[in-house]
Formats: sequence, structure tokens, C-alpha cells
Amino acid sequence: MNLAQKVELIRRELALEPSMPMAAAIRAANDAMGLAASGSLPAQCDALLQAMGVEQQQPAAAPPRR
Repeated sequence: MNLAQKVELIRRELALEPSMPMAAAIRAANDAMGLAASGSLPAQCDALLQAMGVEQQQPAAAPPRR
């Protein structure tokens, strides 16, 4: 899941305005969840998703080549 997808998921889960800029959405989500805004935006997204109990889907591994 890339950063934009993570932020979209956070916006949806916390009912944030869909048109809110990425950094503002992360700031609002941190405030809503009571988290400190520390680290990079991707690190903050990961911390938010973990605090929210939202599982991040990992891409399926490619089958072995024969």
C-alpha cells in the first residue's frame, strides 16, 4: 500500500474530508487519535493505522518461476 492509499484509508476510517491535503489529513488524524506527530509522513501513517487497528494488506508474493 503506498502513502496515498494509506492516507485515503485513514481519511475514510476517521471520516475526514476527502479533499483535505495529505499533510493536513495526517495532522488531523494524529490529533484525533492522540498521537504525537513525529517522524516522516509515511511513519506517521503506519503509526496511525496500527493505533487504529487497521491491517495493511501486503501485496501477494509472486509465484515461483519455473
